[in-house]
Amino acid sequence: MIVALPPVTPCELPLTAQYQVDPERHRQVLIATGHGRRSSHTTLTRWAYQSGCWYKVSSTPARNGARGWHPKPWDYSYFSPIGKFGLTDAGGRLSAPKGTRLPYHHSRRGFAGPPGGEWVFDYVVAINFNRVPGRSPLDLTRPNPKIKDGGIWLHVSGRGATRGCISISRPAMRATLRWLDPAAKPVIVMGPRAVVRSG
Repeated sequence: MIVALPPVTPCELPLTAQYQVDPERHRQVLIATGHGRRSSHTTLTRWAYQSGCWYKVSSTPARNGARGWHPKPWDYSYFSPIGKFGLTDAGGRLSAPKGTRLPYHHSRRGFAGPPGGEWVFDYVVAINFNRVPGRSPLDLTRPNPKIKDGGIWLHVSGRGATRGCISISRPAMRATLRWLDPAAKPVIVMGPRAVVRSG
């Protein structure tokens, strides 16, 4: 008699070799895998490293840049960057959700979203793509002048795709802020599924 076993959570991150994450340095990972190179629809998963294994914490629908993905996006290209980036700083139009551990810059005026979508920057986490870690997400200093883009955030979903950021629902954003732990040195790996995932 054959007995079906319950599915087992994979112990390894579903990433290509070039994006492997060293658990000695990073114990929390967000993976944003776009449905295709020209798609603005994404799945965002949270992973934590415990007892020698990577465990999937959650999965949620997300949006990325309206034109999809590019390794070197430029201002108003509407592409999201491809790669692995640190997550060190947060902020928002609203106060930090209780339990938030990342440094959080609260500014109603500074994080005002676009007209008709003021709420999209209620909560943000800066993605360290061409930015200086350790500063407010509002600091738009670009350390690499050869990269013609910056100011890429994880933020609350608007009505559609983004300029290049990753957006998720408000409940998912609040849960992510409570989960991210600076001591775990979290990173995000993002791009089209065929590039980011190994399987």
